[in-house]
Amino acid sequence: MLGARLLQEIIENREGLAHEIEEHISGPAAAWGVSVEGMLVKDIIFSAELQETLSSAAKAKRVGEAKIIQAKAEARSSQQPTPLTASSLVPHARAGSLCPHRWRLRG
Repeated sequence: MLGARLLQEIIENREGLAHEIEEHISGPAAAWGVSVEGMLVKDIIFSAELQETLSSAAKAKRVGEAKIIQAKAEARSSQQPTPLTASSLVPHARAGSLCPHRWRLRG
């Protein structure tokens, strides 16, 4: 019964699946004189290959989300003016562009 379901459905709807399994086995169990009082899907064991696939898909999703966040941050920072600091003025001072006696007035 579980093999015909999507993995996400199995994970999200354990109770519903347990109820379906209970209904399915209640008939044959009653023929043997056994009554089914409840069913619990406790553990779902995945193959190592499936676990690896799910893990790599989750990692790829996290990497993709990180790239999007980084790109948004870079876009935001490129739109904001850079504050002037002493270290940002040093190259201009060395070039003489901050020295008043080198400024030329247009006229």
